[in-house]
This record gives sequence, structure tokens and C-alpha cells, in this order.
Amino acid sequence: IISEYGWLSSGRQASLPSCGLGFSPRTPSRGPTLRGRIFSRVPAKGDFCRKTSSAIGVAAHEMQKLPYRTNTTWLSDDDLIILDVMFDGGVLFRLLRHETFQDQWNLSYSHNLADDELRWRLRRLCQQEVIRTKRYENGTFFCMTSIGGDLWSQERCPVWERYCSDRYRATSQGRTMMSVVTVSATIRDDFLSSWPMYPSRRRTATIGDYGLIPWRSFHQLHVGVATYVEDHEWSPDEFEVWIHCDREHKTSLERERSWWRVVSELQRFVPHIAEQKDEGERG
Repeated sequence: IISEYGWLSSGRQASLPSCGLGFSPRTPSRGPTLRGRIFSRVPAKGDFCRKTSSAIGVAAHEMQKLPYRTNTTWLSDDDLIILDVMFDGGVLFRLLRHETFQDQWNLSYSHNLADDELRWRLRRLCQQEVIRTKRYENGTFFCMTSIGGDLWSQERCPVWERYCSDRYRATSQGRTMMSVVTVSATIRDDFLSSWPMYPSRRRTATIGDYGLIPWRSFHQLHVGVATYVEDHEWSPDEFEVWIHCDREHKTSLERERSWWRVVSELQRFVPHIAEQKDEGERG
């Protein structure tokens, strides 16, 4: 199934297995869309600007609704936000810049670091062995290490049994090929039963972990592949009907979703948040 449908050859992890890279840039909208610490030394030139920028960043974060964190590590909010888009693979610097961050990753929140501050923060995270750099033909990628993965996990509480990664590409016959990889067969089947909205041919398989999450290993992975034909031409009336159907499908998909692909989707399953929701409903 893997070689026939080309899933691994199109995936970031398989292209560069040592670092889990390959897509550059990664597609932020992942299919159905429902994708500073205090200095202990004498400040050098430029440190005042960094501290001022951090203070502004704190105020800006208060205006955003950031994902849940446990506050059990020394990572700042900006550190975590950077790691949020790095947990499943490497990222180029230009994809981390503040001015395009939200649009690039299809997120409702962002860090508040100017380019100089972002470069300094990335260097610091490398020095702390939270991330590392890996150079390839298409640039230098920042990748999360096992140390960084442990710190990020302590803060974000990822529910790995519900995690999935999906990819989309066109076949030579003009069909769309969707591939999904999960840690749980149940989640894979849930995803395939909910998406796509078009009739499709589907196949499944179980494989060994090839590096789905570069800094974390799993016993096995569950793969699903669906190929289907998407509508691309409509009359005005047909397009209006399609828009309505698409909106309803995505609303239903979000309501029934049992998986997460990005941190914003993870929020539904973080235990602490679920407990707070249950307590609120009982209250």
C-alpha cells in the first residue's frame, strides 16, 4: 500500500528520515479546516531591546487566547509557540517570522518576536539543546530534540493516541490522494469515515514507526489512504449548493472530531481542559 500509493515518498519524514524533514514549506492547513528569560549576566548591546520586546510580547499575549500550558517548565510563551509548529518536523526560519506566522500555520495565535529577537531566541534554544539545526540543500531547518520534546510535552500534554498526520497530493489521473497516519487504528478509521466528503477508494495498513514524530518513537503506526475526484467546475447555482454542503460537512467534522493534528485541535483533549469543561457543565 505504501509503495503503490506513494505515501512515504510524499511525506516529510520519509524524505529526510534522520530529521523528519522534506516538506518545505509544510502545508499549514492540513486538509479539512474546521494547521525570554531574565538575563543573569550584565546586559550586552542589544539586550535592552530584547527585554523591551519581551515585555511588549507579554502584553500582546494577554490579548490572545493561547493554548493551555501547565507552567511546569522554564519555557516562555514565545518558546512554546515556536515549538508548537516544530513538534512534528523541522522548520525554516522564514516560516517562523512573526509577520507571516499565523497565516503560514493557520493559527489564531502567534509569538511576538521581531526577526532579531527570533534569531536570538532560536540560538538560545539551540544552546539549551531544546532544538538543533540541520542543513539541507533547501536551507537550514530548526528541529526539536528529545529534550525539547520532553519540555514541550510537559507543557502541552499531547494525547498521542489521538494524534494523526494527513497529507494531500494529486495523482497522474487527476484524482486527489489523501493519506493519514495515526498511532491508533480507531483514530485512523474515524478520520477515513469522516473525510473526504466525496466518494472514495480506501485502503489501510499497519507499519512500523518510520519517524512520525522525530524525537519520539511508537510501537507501530496505522496508515489510511483514500483517492477521490473533487469537483472543480460548477454553475453559479451549483457552487452555492456546494458551498453550503462544504460548510455543513466541516461543521459536522469539527463537532465529531476524535483526533488532533495541531496544538489548537489538541485543546479538546487536554485532560485539564476536559475536567474544567465537565465541572462547568455540572455547575
